[in-house]
Amino acid sequence: MELDELRKLIDLNELDLLYELTSIIESNKKDVERILRGQKEAGIRVRESMQDVKLLCEIIRDKIQVRKKAKWGDK
Repeated sequence: MELDELRKLIDLNELDLLYELTSIIESNKKDVERILRGQKEAGIRVRESMQDVKLLCEIIRDKIQVRKKAKWGDK
């Protein structure tokens, strides 16, 4: 994921980030099918996008933690 793409994610809420995550996963379906047929290049693309998936999951987790602490801190 490029730096410009990461900057755009800052303003998104958790649901929007989840939609972004699912779109990345959906876009990898065809490459995974190609991997099963033996194409090594498709495997490289999938591994790279899985790094993006991991990063998005971490961002979602952090946003949820911040939201949780904000709510619990008010009580």
